[in-house]
Amino acid sequence: VSELIENLVKSFITALGVIALLMVLMLGDFKLGIIAMLPNVLPIMVVGGVLGALGVPFDLNTLLVASIAIGIAVDDTIHFFYMFHANEPVLGTEGAIAKTFQQTARAVVSTTAVLALGFSSYAFAEMGTVRRFGLMIASCVVVSLLAELVLTPALLRAIYGRSEAHTDA
Repeated sequence: VSELIENLVKSFITALGVIALLMVLMLGDFKLGIIAMLPNVLPIMVVGGVLGALGVPFDLNTLLVASIAIGIAVDDTIHFFYMFHANEPVLGTEGAIAKTFQQTARAVVSTTAVLALGFSSYAFAEMGTVRRFGLMIASCVVVSLLAELVLTPALLRAIYGRSEAHTDA
């Protein structure tokens, strides 16, 4: 079992690296691609930290939750960062953030609500591992949404900082 957990950790780290590389390639911007990874990793760190504080053991189920959570979180991140990247050169940082929210927020919130409610239904399962799995995924999805809507704009403002559209003057 410990060897399986070790292999899953290696696989998870590899997946993070591949996702980061794909983000950089998709966005065509190294800095933006790396920034895009933070809202994806934060939910796993927050939920993992809470589980650790509650004394929940780090096991196979926990690693599976992390892998599923990163896959779910990256979907909303792609939409948000792609729209920001497309709008930022014309609208500037603030304008791009506003336009991105206008174009993606409703869909991101809706999909998160559906996913969180769906996985929360596992809270009524008789098996403790299934109950914990559903609640961990639902928690990761909600934290991911908060990271996307709060952390992402803050990071973009801090790093890009331009509030006006670019000019060719």
